[in-house]
Amino acid sequence: MRILFVAFPSSVHTARWISQITDQGWDIHLVPSTPEPLHPLLKDKITFHEDSYLRPAAAKRLAIKILAHWPHHRGSGHARRMIERLNRDTSDYWLDSIIRKIKPDIVHSMEIQHAGYLTLDTKERMGDSFPTWIVGNWGSDVYLFSRLAEHRDRVQKVLEACDYYEC
Repeated sequence: MRILFVAFPSSVHTARWISQITDQGWDIHLVPSTPEPLHPLLKDKITFHEDSYLRPAAAKRLAIKILAHWPHHRGSGHARRMIERLNRDTSDYWLDSIIRKIKPDIVHSMEIQHAGYLTLDTKERMGDSFPTWIVGNWGSDVYLFSRLAEHRDRVQKVLEACDYYEC
């Protein structure tokens, strides 16, 4: 069995959850949903697909390049939003390529607002070729965010699109 997790890589919750199954002989992969290092509990136990576009150092280099050519009157807020959008877009398509490459039996996104949204966008692009999807929520992923206008529809789409839901 091959499982691809999409989650916060430095979270102790991610590490503890995945550690429960690392002795099963399965091929376990992790795609980061945020630019963080891998938690020490998971080192040498899983395959970590570190995305260079999400690495803080790469983002900083890109920011410096953009800001060097950015009109001073526009301010750095515009450049920051461009960088965030670039990071989001490239990580989305990068997740597509990882799924096509490793062909997991299951994709398990842990947490909705980062991992779930990223996985939903990928599933919508890949269509029927997307593997079985498990969504796990943490804390107020559903309770709070489904009540916020800017998240309501996205949370609902994630829950409708997944094959299994755990909380």
